[in-house]
Amino acid sequence: MNGGATPASPCTDLNGMMVENGQVRAAVDVRAGEALRLGGVRVDDLPAFCRITASAGLDRHSNILIDHVAART
Repeated sequence: MNGGATPASPCTDLNGMMVENGQVRAAVDVRAGEALRLGGVRVDDLPAFCRITASAGLDRHSNILIDHVAART
């Protein structure tokens, strides 16, 4: 047993990834049917997907936050 740690997935492997002028802050697997809020609306009928939060423009003058969902196939 791994002490309750969640095994890595292609989605969670993105955590901390640096991209040009940005960084993935969080990448989380979301199960099919899991209830969540998108734009203030409760949604619970989505297929499984990877939810990614990232920052772009990593300097003191610009910090753009991005929330992205990517369907898993």
